Amino acid sequence: MGTKKILIVDDDQDFREIVGACVKKMGYDMLAVNGVAQAKQGIGLFEPHLILTDTQMPEETGIDLLKHVKANHPETPIILMTGFSDLLDSFKAAELGASAFLAKPFRDTELQEVLERILSSSEKTPPAGETFTDDNDYCQIAIDDFVSGRNLQCSIFIRIGPADKGFRYIKVAHAGEDIAMDRIHVYKQKGLMHLHVRVEDFRAYIGLMERLVNAAQKPQLKVSADKRAKLVSHTLSLINQELMDLPISDESFDHVNSILSATVKLVTSDEDSFELLKSLENLSEQVFSHSVAVSIYSTLIAKAMDWSSTAIQMKVATAALIHDIGKRQLPPDLVDKRRSKMTAEELRLYETHPQRGFEIVSDNTRYSPEVCQAILHHHERMNGSGFPNHLMSSKIIRLANIIAVADEFAHEFEKCKSDKQEFPVVRATQHIISMKSDRLYAPAVDALVDVLTNKK
Repeated sequence: MGTKKILIVDDDQDFREIVGACVKKMGYDMLAVNGVAQAKQGIGLFEPHLILTDTQMPEETGIDLLKHVKANHPETPIILMTGFSDLLDSFKAAELGASAFLAKPFRDTELQEVLERILSSSEKTPPAGETFTDDNDYCQIAIDDFVSGRNLQCSIFIRIGPADKGFRYIKVAHAGEDIAMDRIHVYKQKGLMHLHVRVEDFRAYIGLMERLVNAAQKPQLKVSADKRAKLVSHTLSLINQELMDLPISDESFDHVNSILSATVKLVTSDEDSFELLKSLENLSEQVFSHSVAVSIYSTLIAKAMDWSSTAIQMKVATAALIHDIGKRQLPPDLVDKRRSKMTAEELRLYETHPQRGFEIVSDNTRYSPEVCQAILHHHERMNGSGFPNHLMSSKIIRLANIIAVADEFAHEFEKCKSDKQEFPVVRATQHIISMKSDRLYAPAVDALVDVLTNKK
């Protein structure tokens, strides 16, 4: 190890000296220089086994040095030390072939881990601050929702690289750091729309342990990674497919896609909730795709009604996603049958599924009373003509009203597409408008119509 030579490039003398001292303590030879010009000279004279460089420096940057190294010394690995303010450069650096990244400020152990991995050419241990972990282990946060100017309770990552080659997640901020609002504005102006956190940290970030999930301890997922990945992939594929069929704005598309993606990853990270969602998938493709669609429309409605909190929107998405869970207790031949084709006895049995769903979800103490009530009430109607309890108006919780509108729209939309009718979105929209005077909650109907006509 002592024969390995490392070239350190940073214009900050104090930081350069600290890193140099750490590298020496680890047993490496090192040369520290204060800029790219000196680094180019040092490469020829010192012949380093690895280059450790800052990204932002006067005159020439770490990206400029990376280009030079890849063109003239392609066998020499180069690690970029990047601050949160430089995270956009990580996209360029990854494309150019940077070997790894270290987010400033980093710890001695993180530096040692990444140096050992690169210099030993071992791929067994991912570099500190960088991971190739399954994409399903991360949730994205819309940058508009990002809470800045406070101590972070979790590390923040950006995602880079093409999907077909596997995303790379790079840590750009450690837990406990402050991130100024002006930086967030700069990132938005330059086109960065999302940041990422680990699924286990996402609960704390949005307060889901208090607002949605009531478990006293963090759930431990015992389901295999492969089973979880397949369910997540199938669900996200249905989400994308459904969104592509809707005449909504790019902003609404991206927002709902982000909320539902995070919701699905969060739900499938908990064993009990995973089994609920998996049982819907096993029930029938029609029921499962309908559940996904209702979750999409419910989230669109919530956003349009200015239910702006990420935690609240995820609560809406979650309740809508499992709103038909009671159908798993119905006879198989009744699950996909249209109500117009049911006998009186079949209809009576069918109308028990909200109560059955309520009982199933109530047994899972992770869900809030609102989520359970929404599942129970999603077929109630404003004039009392719904089921199972024939509730009226103010007796129906708002979350259930939203899901009811989404559910009616989804059923009509699916029927129109199945019957190959023209303009299925228009017909489904007309259907819910016709019901808003006495059966459906008018503000929720208006909200969905506004989204579908690009007014919101």
